[in-house]
Amino acid sequence: MRRLLILCVAACTIVAPAGAVAPGKPGAIVYAAGDALGRGSVLLTAAANGTGAAHALTVRSLDAAMPAASPDGTRVAFASLRRSGGGVFVLTLATRAVTRLTARSGDVDPAWSPDGQRLAFARRLARGGHQVMLVPSNGGSPAAIPNALGRRPDFSPDGGQIVFQRDGRSTGLGVTSLDGSAARALGFGAQPSWAPEGKLIAFSAPVSGLDHVWVIQPDGSGRRDISRFAPVSDPAWSPDGTRLVVVTVTAAGTCCGLATVDPTGNARVRITHGLAFASSPSWAPATP
Repeated sequence: MRRLLILCVAACTIVAPAGAVAPGKPGAIVYAAGDALGRGSVLLTAAANGTGAAHALTVRSLDAAMPAASPDGTRVAFASLRRSGGGVFVLTLATRAVTRLTARSGDVDPAWSPDGQRLAFARRLARGGHQVMLVPSNGGSPAAIPNALGRRPDFSPDGGQIVFQRDGRSTGLGVTSLDGSAARALGFGAQPSWAPEGKLIAFSAPVSGLDHVWVIQPDGSGRRDISRFAPVSDPAWSPDGTRLVVVTVTAAGTCCGLATVDPTGNARVRITHGLAFASSPSWAPATP
């Protein structure tokens, strides 16, 4: 089995940068879950306070993975890992309608732009590695982002840049503008997630063979390990930036469960209970 281990309400009016979306109130957590028999992955949704049972969003035959909740909380983009008929899909939560957005198996890691108009995703290349692409969220022709060879893209809050996990001849984290300009490396790490307020990027990186969750500023400064337990990986920010959901071991020490922590790595709340095989969490905003 592949390794899945890896983590304001304001009193005044805040003027956001052009193209930015104001942080939302945290809602449910969406994640992928496989099973011990390898029968395919499903998407589940669970309450962010760790109470109640998780509920399935997709059927196992779809082999849905790598979910990304939309900025308005009404849709979930995901990758279907089926060898035939895979690609990036969008699930409308109100109707459970599933729409195929890209027609190539091997398209993975969807991420929404802050305005919900576009999705970034990683396309597997014939020569090996992946290219980060952009596609309109209502369908259209994907286009490559220059200087973005890698996986796991995530948008900056103003929608003008992406952070991603580099592959090919370079590894670690990279940041670039959508036109490929201002590309820069942030050093070692994987599975990046850009905080809603824009000042931090969370990511995972190993320490003594175990995954830890770290944060770094977008200019590459301020790198620090926030882990208070290990292994822990695959961090994703809450819509208001006050907590992170992470993949870690279950209370019984088995793979793989979900928990939330605050930005210092403290105040852990377990989201899944028992054997879960959870991966790729995404924290949706609350909907009316």
